[in-house]
Amino acid sequence: MAVVTTNQPVLARGELKELELKVIHNKMDTLLGRQGAYIDRIYYCPHHPDKGFKGEVKSLKFDCDCRKPEAGLFIHAKNDLNINLEESWVVGDRTSDIMAAHNTGMRSVLVKTGYAGQDRKYDVKPDFIANDLKDAVEKILKVLKK
Repeated sequence: MAVVTTNQPVLARGELKELELKVIHNKMDTLLGRQGAYIDRIYYCPHHPDKGFKGEVKSLKFDCDCRKPEAGLFIHAKNDLNINLEESWVVGDRTSDIMAAHNTGMRSVLVKTGYAGQDRKYDVKPDFIANDLKDAVEKILKVLKK
């Protein structure tokens, strides 16, 4: 099963509407599907605790339990899809992704694409480091075959 969890503060900052985010997610799903990869569900956090952005959506400006590295998005996925988090993996490019894995008892893979962990927001170490998403999947599959 493949689930995407993503922080989307652009919604709270008023930089993107929910319908526009849906279009982006649909495009990602389509592009992955063309390569034989499928997403079972996408969960996103629209919140952002920092205030003062021009056009921000005040109803989304608060600390929440779904913004990674918190566990909320993963708990929703666990409950909705009957996922065993202890047997699951987080693949991400930010330290908040790796910290979320630690906070939920999942293993983690940091990819060298995007932020490549250079945000340095959290002092965490992933279980594995991969060049990209494909490499991350290959590493995970290798571990699962053992």
